[in-house]
Amino acid sequence: MQASVEDRQMALNVIDRTTGGAEPYPDGLTRREVQVLRLVAGGKKNREIAAELAISTNTVDRHVSSILKKTGTANRTEAAMYAARRGLVL
Repeated sequence: MQASVEDRQMALNVIDRTTGGAEPYPDGLTRREVQVLRLVAGGKKNREIAAELAISTNTVDRHVSSILKKTGTANRTEAAMYAARRGLVL
């Protein structure tokens, strides 16, 4: 069973409260990039991610490109493995 958007948001809010709002994410990833990365790791396509996060597919494209660059991964599969290894997948 996958966590809902609300569950993911609540988890991110808990992280923010416990870290004083500091971004606890590796390699300079932003909170939004981690949200996108989690959905990528869950097998979602850009269109599905855009709909779930209420952003444009162009914005998702930019986030995915940034994620690949920051994490040093070559594709979505490698990015998903990166997320799993670093405990970013809820």
